[in-house]
Formats: sequence, C-alpha cells, structure tokens
Amino acid sequence: MEKSRARWWDLPSAIFLFLMIIFSAWRLQTTDWSEGLGHVLNVALLGLIVGLALGQSKFQKRGVIFLSIGYMLVVFIWQWFGYIDFPKEKSYLGDRLLILAGRLLTGMSEFAAGRPVKDPLIFLALLFIPYWFTALLSGYQLTRHANALAATVPGGVLMFIIYLNHYTTRDYSWLFGAYLFSALLLLGRIKYIVDQVKWREQRVQVSAESSMDMNNIIMVCAAALILVVWTVPYTLPYNANARKAWQKVSASWFSKNEQMDNMFAAVKKDNVPSSDFYRNVLALGTRAKQSDAIAFLVYTPLAAKDFPRLYWRGRVYDRFEENRWQTSELENTEYAPQDGDFNIADTEQRFNLNFSFSVYLKGQTILYSAAQPVWTSHPAVIAHAVIPGENAEDEKMDIVALQASPYLEAGETYHTNAMLANPIIPELQEAGTEYPEWVTEKYLQLPADFSPRIQALASDITADLENPYDQAAAITEYLRTNIEYVTVVSFPEGTEDPLDYFLI
Repeated sequence: MEKSRARWWDLPSAIFLFLMIIFSAWRLQTTDWSEGLGHVLNVALLGLIVGLALGQSKFQKRGVIFLSIGYMLVVFIWQWFGYIDFPKEKSYLGDRLLILAGRLLTGMSEFAAGRPVKDPLIFLALLFIPYWFTALLSGYQLTRHANALAATVPGGVLMFIIYLNHYTTRDYSWLFGAYLFSALLLLGRIKYIVDQVKWREQRVQVSAESSMDMNNIIMVCAAALILVVWTVPYTLPYNANARKAWQKVSASWFSKNEQMDNMFAAVKKDNVPSSDFYRNVLALGTRAKQSDAIAFLVYTPLAAKDFPRLYWRGRVYDRFEENRWQTSELENTEYAPQDGDFNIADTEQRFNLNFSFSVYLKGQTILYSAAQPVWTSHPAVIAHAVIPGENAEDEKMDIVALQASPYLEAGETYHTNAMLANPIIPELQEAGTEYPEWVTEKYLQLPADFSPRIQALASDITADLENPYDQAAAITEYLRTNIEYVTVVSFPEGTEDPLDYFLI
C-alpha cells in the first residue's frame, strides 16, 4: 500500500473489499423478495468504485459530498432504466425520465396516503440507498483513511439485517462466513501495511520475504478463527433462557409497523402461503378442492410395513357446530428440535418410528406427521390443549397441529418421530369404554341441536353390536356402501341441516 498526500492504495485490500460487497448484496438476492435485486448488486459495486476513487482524489469533504450525490443520481437513474420495461415508442430520454418520475411520485403519494405501495420500483429505490452509501463509505474509508473497521462493519450490518428478516430453512450462513473471512483478511492486511509504513518511518529493516510470510499467516489465522466461530456454538449446551431472551430482543427490534408494511407491500412472500386450508375452523362445504399436485412425499422406515395402513395427520378438530368443524381453545408453544420430545399422554404399547417428509408445495405451514407426533426436526409452534395433572410437571400435551416456523419451502425435508399403536382386532373389541375424562369431555360430546334422525340411524346400524370397535366398523361400512362420492354437493333451498340432508 502506498501513502501519498494522506491517500492509501493497496490492490489486495481493494479486492477483499470488492468480495465483501458482493457477498453482502448476494445475501439480499437469495431472498428473492422482488424482481430486479441484481440491480442492487450493480449499485453497490458502482458505489464501491466511486468510493475508492473519491478516497484517492484530492477533493475535500464538501467536494466529496457533492460528487457522491451526483454520481448517486446518475447510477440510480441508470439502474432504474435497466429495470423498467419501457415501450418501444418511449425511446427518448425525456419520455423515460417522465415515466420514472411518475412512478416514483405515485409510490410516494400512496405511502403518504397510508395505502400499500405495490410498485416494486419503490422497494428497489429504498434498497439502492443503503447499499450505495455502504459501499461508497467503505471504499472511501479504505483509500482515504486506511480505516479497515469502517470499511468492513457496514456491509456486515446489512447482511445481519437481511438474515433477521429472511425466514428460510435453507442455510445461507456460508455467505456470512465468506464475508467474515474476507473481512479478517482485509483487517490483517491493513494492519500489516500501516505497521510497515511506521517501520519505514522508524527505519526498521524488514526482509523482502516478510510480506509473503505475513500474508500466509493472516490467511491461516483468518481461516482458523472462522472455523472456531462456526464449530464452538454446536458444542455449547442448549439454553432455553437465552433463546427466550433473544426472541424478546428481536421482537422489540422488529415489531410490526403498519407504515413499514405499506412501504414494503411489493415484497414477494413466496414462502408465506396466501391461504391456509387447515385453520381453527373448517366449514362444511359443497365442493371438493382437487388437484394433481403432489403435496409431499414420505419415506417410511421398514418397521412401518407391519402396520395395515398409515395416515398423515395435519390438524385435529374436536367439535362440530353450525356446520363447521372447530378446534377448542388452544395454547401455542414455540418449539425447537433440541427441546426434545413432546410431553404427550398415552405412550404405552406404542412404537416410536421416524418418518422423512419431502415438501413439494411452497409455503407449507403444517408439519404433517403420523399420529401421535413426539418430535420434529423443524422449528415449530405447537398448537395444543393442556391435559391437567396433579401438578404442573404432570401436565401433558394434546397436540392439535404442528405449525412450521418458519414456513417450509418446496424442496425442503423434515423428519418426525411418532408413537404408533398397532393393536389387533380382538384387542380393540375388548378395550372397553373407560376413557380418560379429558377424552370424554373433548372428543365424545355432541352438539345440543344434533339431528335426532342421524342419532336414530346410528342406533339402527349398531343395534346388535356391543363394543365401540364393532359399532364404528359397522357405521364405516354403511357409509362406504351407501354414500356415493361426488366432487360437488347441492342442497335444496331452505335446508337447515346439510349434514342431516346428506346422510338421511
């Protein structure tokens, strides 16, 4: 690095900073929040070039500010022109500037009026600003003041903000590792060059081979530090209190803000589903929703072949009222895989089997599993009812649904452990009717206005049967024999009880 008139220049340092800016902008592109994120990378790289040049220039502070603003306007307009698909007849510069100004003013007026801004151009404009000034400041600080810390921190902060706001199960931590590695190389390089200048001023003799030796030492130390940073967290025990503290802090930093939601209304939410079919309420409809799309593939263990059939459970409903299946009052508990098995009831005489699910749909919110699930490899929010015990430690979970947090993306894989029972028919016939109180109160109740004709039909079908298994099997056989499957059901006008009309 050469020092001339308080200016600094070193090609390896500039290359390290160039790589850091690429990694920082690349992390933004992985979010796929909007089209045209590649233009943000262009803005950042051009800002870095301008910053390096201004740092080497003779301009003082005021001149640097005016020039940086001028270059910023030119670069922003250039990249906006590259993003906007102009009609062929709008080939003149003046026409394009009018179109650009119109879209920007429209977006700002929508925001000022408190309405969602759905033009992605506004979102890109907001992203241009921090990445331009981050790259500009980093380059300027490097070549004007040899301030490696000021050159490395801003880009890392941007990456960290993207990390906190991009909910994905894909691991992009390697980009952060690459950024840190380049930053450590830059810090070590600048420290060595600055010390080298001081040694020359103090007339300390340094061998020609020392430069190569120092570069090698810097690279080895940087790689060792990155390795330690990446491996140490996996050796530390899980701390629930630390996890809750971080959730509290992050929630306070990134609390929901309606104005910000309006400003970023154009952001894609591909990993957030537009609708969730299995909610707390599932209405009795008249049309079956059909599709040939594969929702997921399940890889079962060899032991599962001993079971006559397997069912994949998404959500449990315990009440049917007003022509709707409903879920009683629930509690939501955040869960991480390292928390261990769920504390569920009735685990005796069951087999603990592991299943792997390969997701095919974008934005899957539910972690499907065989019943009863006891563990999942994906972070989740457990929707459950509390089964009371003699004390708090004896309380169990009656799991209703496992909600993926964050949502699953197509191509992701997760694992679940489930406790499966495989009784034979005589065991089911002899099981009796002595159910736990929480089962009776929650799952065996009937609505007050339940159709007497349906009750009479069920009594006729099961008149000669004594145990619940034979009764359930008889009703199942009746339904399979007498109910014809159709995709659309129509009810006459004035039908008060569609279920009664359908079954009787």
